[in-house]
Amino acid sequence: MELVLVTMSGVVFSGKASKVTIPTTSGQITVLPKHTPLISQISPGLLIAHTDEGKKEFTVGPGVLEVRRNGWVVALIDSAE
Repeated sequence: MELVLVTMSGVVFSGKASKVTIPTTSGQITVLPKHTPLISQISPGLLIAHTDEGKKEFTVGPGVLEVRRNGWVVALIDSAE
């Protein structure tokens, strides 16, 4: 699946991921390929993306998550490090 992390400053990460663990207001969720489409609020915390290069960790601020039918996962967040 394609993962895109976007802040007000621009794209922080864009690439393929086999799974993504995201802190949401309903608790931590893990998105896998072919996940059901959803929109959720992101809570501040640790976002973990599993890529071909290994595990990438981002400390993120609040934001919005969209999991799309076409395999894209888009996170619009206030901040990411």
